[in-house]
Amino acid sequence: MRNISRISIGLIGLLFAAASLPAADSPASAGDIRGWRNDGTGVFPDADPPIEWGPGKHEVWNTDLEGGMHSSPVLIGDKIISAVEPFSLVCLNAKDGKVLWKTSHDLWKDVLSTEEASKAKKLAGEAGPWTKQILDLEQVIRDAGVPKPKKEYADKTPEQCAAIVREAYAKVAELMLPKNRPAGLRWVNLSRIHGDAGSAPATPVTDGKYVYMVFGNGLGVCCELETGKRVWHAKLAGEYGHQEHGTAGPSPALAGDMVVFRFGHWIYGLKTSDGTEVWEHRDSDKWHRQGATSFSTPLVVRIDKTPVVITLAGQFIRASDGKMLADLDLYVSIFAGAEMVAAPVLDKGVVYFPVDTRRGPDGRLVASRPLQGEKLIWKPHYLAVQLPDRINGDTLQTKILWKTETPNGFTATSPVVHNGLLYTGDYQCEWLRVFDIRDGSLVYEEKVDWLANTITVNALTIAGGNLYINSGKTDRTLVIKTGREYVEVARNVRGIKKQALRGWQGGFGLLYSPSPVFSGTRLYWREGNTMYCFDKNAPSKPVVAGDESKR
Repeated sequence: MRNISRISIGLIGLLFAAASLPAADSPASAGDIRGWRNDGTGVFPDADPPIEWGPGKHEVWNTDLEGGMHSSPVLIGDKIISAVEPFSLVCLNAKDGKVLWKTSHDLWKDVLSTEEASKAKKLAGEAGPWTKQILDLEQVIRDAGVPKPKKEYADKTPEQCAAIVREAYAKVAELMLPKNRPAGLRWVNLSRIHGDAGSAPATPVTDGKYVYMVFGNGLGVCCELETGKRVWHAKLAGEYGHQEHGTAGPSPALAGDMVVFRFGHWIYGLKTSDGTEVWEHRDSDKWHRQGATSFSTPLVVRIDKTPVVITLAGQFIRASDGKMLADLDLYVSIFAGAEMVAAPVLDKGVVYFPVDTRRGPDGRLVASRPLQGEKLIWKPHYLAVQLPDRINGDTLQTKILWKTETPNGFTATSPVVHNGLLYTGDYQCEWLRVFDIRDGSLVYEEKVDWLANTITVNALTIAGGNLYINSGKTDRTLVIKTGREYVEVARNVRGIKKQALRGWQGGFGLLYSPSPVFSGTRLYWREGNTMYCFDKNAPSKPVVAGDESKR
């Protein structure tokens, strides 16, 4: 472990007290809104859950969901909701794990009538030529824009290749304009399923009456919480009518009377009442992200009673009409695929952005794959941005408080803020870093070898005064005491029996990236196809859901 003195490494080296922060609300929550990481913060201040769990350790019940894998549980009242592969929502009784309802939302089997499906497939076919133009231009960019140009570009000079790539980018930008995108894009069937992510990795969000979810087939749905009955559906266009990564990872968010869905590079604002689309935005209209996609869940805050959507790219969008109020123009990328994974987090009027920025020597933002002869300056960092207490017309004036760079590792784990400290991890959580939110100074960093190289740690959570770090593809969870020093509380190897995952999931083993949910002394946990409930005060003998004789 390496402790580091509190030396400011901020952009402006500004110290500020919590009392001086603006009166911007916590994540917008009119009523009892629950979704990914509970209220989006990942902090459960009133919980006192177990630090060890598994078969024989505090298990209350377990329920086979009959499908994996990434969607986190959502607890609201006495109900637990989650998404199940490939296109289902399931609701359990939080007390005993019994299934209350399960509904399927396969676009072609469950949603569209025979006549509607026929018309939709005809429209999708008509969109084919447009899609081919885009894909052909993408191929030009890939072949001409690399250090060693391929095919017919091999004899071109670097300047000629750069001109060809610029022209291709311009054509793509023109084709991507709403007026040029064919209506049939909304009905291009997403048949590709990403092996690691599936089609239902997002976490649903609920307002206590309805449940909202987006699936990898581009379908956004609204269902009744009590019955699971689908109230409305909306087909999202995605990038070219399909998601490059074959999934829809970002979770939906509620913002006033709007529900915000992200699919591919696009973010959509729909009316909660009927699913009517009011607005859409690309992550950045200035940059075509070659080979990129987004798994980052948007953050919703209230500024002067106005719901504002904040993206990882630094866009501030008024939820009611989609008006861009501010744009920090953050280019966020991870390795060659340029995936946007982590999510920004809000605490007391300040938004903390995990950023992987790639710029050219002149400071210009560049694509994740450099053009011929182009050098990248890559500096992962965290950015603290103070929100104003009001919006001036159609503009919002943000203030950068500090910027702190990380020595190594991608900023791909969604951070958490607690008692003045920002807890962060890199993509494989090889390093845990804790920063002081007053000035961005590094409080300590610790190489957590026990969890290192376990694929992805998607998000951090805090409950009972402890930080829970869940590995990506093993059954390990590291529990650390919150505070200014690194203190391990528990190394939890759960030993949960591995299940045979169905179909395409079988080649990837169990995936453990869902975030846990805590309530009182209980911990709700999902691993693969199974939802578990553990209680700090529960007997050590495992209990099977529905078997009252064992309770």
